[in-house]
Amino acid sequence: MSPERQREARDQLLKDLVASPKGNFLCAWTALLRSMDPARHDEASMMKALEYLVPQSARPGKYLAMPYSIPEIVDIEDGEPFHDVRPLVYSIAPWLSAVTNFGLHRLPFGVAVRGTRFLESIDRYAYGPSWLDVRFEGEGPIEAVLLNGRPLAGTLQIPDRALKAGGNTVLVRMSPRASEPEELVSSTVRLLSVAGRRYQVMAYGQNRLTFRSLRHRLSIADASGRSVPTKEERAGAFTHVSFDGRGAYTVGRR
Repeated sequence: MSPERQREARDQLLKDLVASPKGNFLCAWTALLRSMDPARHDEASMMKALEYLVPQSARPGKYLAMPYSIPEIVDIEDGEPFHDVRPLVYSIAPWLSAVTNFGLHRLPFGVAVRGTRFLESIDRYAYGPSWLDVRFEGEGPIEAVLLNGRPLAGTLQIPDRALKAGGNTVLVRMSPRASEPEELVSSTVRLLSVAGRRYQVMAYGQNRLTFRSLRHRLSIADASGRSVPTKEERAGAFTHVSFDGRGAYTVGRR
């Protein structure tokens, strides 16, 4: 399925859940929100869907008096013997992931920062041997990202080799006057490093890189320097670049 068909399917599934919420598993609801990239879905709609779950999750049950816990089923009646269960680890885990997703979108082999109007910070986000302390400043599109005090250019996916073991700081600055730079927004590869217009990646089969405002042609070469075939799909400001292969590759902007 193409990236745009996947995006459309997620949007429609969320609309269907909100239109008929009762009886859905809360963990599935929030897992769907976690899978939606705020860069390509409406952030306000995502938050509205998450907020729908708050009132029922912030009250004690009539028979299980545990306030501020998470039920199993959306809009379940008190006393229902099989589903009125509080608290549940498999409900709270995707819930917390859905909240974090507004500012850090987890990828198959990486993590990408996002601009958000709903979060001020994300503290001690675990990623491999590292953890990230993220701060969000301003409003609007992302103007700059500072990783450990140094500008992160050309990508919103954090390069693994730019992280140190232990604590790392990420500052996301937003501004209504921000331009739209050419940048890697997300991918299904492991991003190792970025230098100028060259991305060093580790690929694992069927691979996709999504760029915003891509103005250059891309070339992708394997470890021996041999160019590999690519396929592009454009959708508005986004360009999805796909290629097949495993191992180390270099992605270059001409």
